[in-house]
This record gives sequence, C-alpha cells and structure tokens, in this order.
Amino acid sequence: MHLEQAVIDCIAACQECIDENNLCYMRMVGHGKNDNFPSSCLECAAICRLCISALKHGSPFAMHICKLCAEICLDCAKQCSMHDGLHCRSCEVACRRCADACRALAA
Repeated sequence: MHLEQAVIDCIAACQECIDENNLCYMRMVGHGKNDNFPSSCLECAAICRLCISALKHGSPFAMHICKLCAEICLDCAKQCSMHDGLHCRSCEVACRRCADACRALAA
C-alpha cells in the first residue's frame, strides 16, 4: 500500500506524540493539579493510536478522526504548558506538531 507523504508525516507525528504522551504521563501521574493533567496525555495517546490505525487502513472516517485528534492534541498541549517539567514541554511540542499535521491532512 502506497501512502502519500502527508499521511506518512501525520503518522510519524502521531507516533512521536504517543511516545511523548506516555513519557509525560509516567513522570506526572499523581502530580497533577485540579486540571485534566495527566489524564489528558492518556486520552491524547489513545486518539493518536486510533488516527494511525485509521490512516494506515484507509478508513472512510480517517479525516474526521484526524480533525478530532488535532483538537485533543491541542487540549493536551494546553494542559502540558501549565507544568514546568522538561517532559511536559516536550509533550507540548509533540502535541502541537501532531495537531498541525492532522489539521493539514484533514483540510
């Protein structure tokens, strides 16, 4: 199966986001304030996994999932931006990059 470069880029951004979300979650679980953090990292990683699967399998819902993935990634980035840890900053950057890639694909 041949995938377009934009799809390949989106899959790579989603995978990076998953990796950073998992690391951030592991480092921050139990340390969050009264916000949705770090559970937002779990939700973000889950939608990124779904997005990768939908893109790889040519799901007719892939673009809808990409749009939702972008929204969830931006929310996670916002949550991570409220914390000082280096892993939080890395997660925020990965989430924003993933949101950009998903929006570009879903446009």
